[in-house]
Amino acid sequence: LDQAIMSKATVVLTAQALSETSSVVLPRTHFVWDSLWCYLFAPTGKSGSSKQKGPEHRFLRDSCPGGHENPSEVLDLVIREVVMQKLLRLDPEKNSGSGKATHERRALALGIVKVLLGVPYASTVWGTCRLVLGAEVLENSILTPDIIKTLFLEIICAGSDKKKTSHLLKPLAITTLNEVADALIADISDASQSRRLAIARSL
Repeated sequence: LDQAIMSKATVVLTAQALSETSSVVLPRTHFVWDSLWCYLFAPTGKSGSSKQKGPEHRFLRDSCPGGHENPSEVLDLVIREVVMQKLLRLDPEKNSGSGKATHERRALALGIVKVLLGVPYASTVWGTCRLVLGAEVLENSILTPDIIKTLFLEIICAGSDKKKTSHLLKPLAITTLNEVADALIADISDASQSRRLAIARSL
């Protein structure tokens, strides 16, 4: 009981269970994701934050509660094990016989990526807030070429040929990109410029 709830070791063990939360219908996501964000992120604690307009900002903790794990490393593993492997099935050999990347799984992956890109969401613990990640984490962990291709290019570009029907998740993918753009425009913090460049380079 004195060990960290979520660590690099436990992410691998809980990846399948986390992916099964795709059964919760959008626009909601399972409460476990809000709990995970509360575990990895925290307020800045700066007295000047009261002057900030809009949703409260939450940043990665210095270390995970109950342990000494680096939250950015845990988050990177969540993206790789849950989003890329279990939800998007990007490694056929590792996921052989375990099903395809269903619409529900892709929708959950879009919801996770959207929140990690700084789109405000309603936390049951914090109220309306937005998660703020550094440019390096955005480029190297969140907006990888495989995620961009699977969640945006393949979905939005599907049906460009008149003989094909458009992808069922196309409206959701486009809405996600619009919400990310609106969040970037609304962000006037000192570090917003580097995050904008990181997202622009990735997309």
